[in-house]
Amino acid sequence: MSTNNTDAFERFKDKLLEELQSYAGSRRNDVVRGAETPELAALIVEKYAVGGMAAIKAAVEAFNVPMSVFDEYGRIADQICLEIDPKGAENRKARWAARPAGVSKLTGLDGAKDFTVNSVS
Repeated sequence: MSTNNTDAFERFKDKLLEELQSYAGSRRNDVVRGAETPELAALIVEKYAVGGMAAIKAAVEAFNVPMSVFDEYGRIADQICLEIDPKGAENRKARWAARPAGVSKLTGLDGAKDFTVNSVS
C-alpha cells in the first residue's frame, strides 16, 4: 500500500472513530437526561458501530491494510457500549434469549396506547 493510501486510510479510520465517539456522546446525554435507558442507548450505539465496522471492512479490503484495524474499532466500540451500559453483556444475552428477541421491556409504557408512525403528531 502506498503512503498516500496509508494516510488516507488512517484519516478515514480516525474520522469513523470520531463519529462513533460523537454519536455515543449523544446517547450518553440522552441517558443522563432520562430519555433513554443505558440498555437502549448501548444497543443503538452497538448497531451504529456495526455500520462503521462494515465500512472499515470494505476499506481494509480496498486499501489492502491489516485486519487489525478492524479489530481496533470493534474493541473501542465494545468499550464505549460497556461504559454506557455496564450490564451490556448480561442485557444482550437476555435480549437474544427472549422469543422473539426485542427491546419491549425497555419502554416502560405500561398502559400506553398503540400508535403507528402516521399517528404521531
